[in-house]
Formats: sequence, structure tokens, C-alpha cells
Amino acid sequence: MLWPDDQRRDEPSEDVREALRMLRRAMVVAALVAALVMAFVTFRV
Repeated sequence: MLWPDDQRRDEPSEDVREALRMLRRAMVVAALVAALVMAFVTFRV
């Protein structure tokens, strides 16, 4: 478990940065899929 002091002192590693980038991309894809599903359901009814 990292304490705030350790997080402030240490620069985020490349693995953490890559994980955050993948997480952000996954969130964007999930939002787009949700919007498409909502539009499909709305126009189908």
C-alpha cells in the first residue's frame, strides 16, 4: 500500500501510466457503446 508521501515523491512508473491510458480508452469505448445501445433502443421503439 502506497502512502500519499510515497506517491508524491515517486514519479508514476511507465506501467502505471500505460494502465491509466488503457483504462481511459476502455472508459471512452464503454461510453460510445452505451450511447449506441441507447440510440438503438430509442429508435427501435
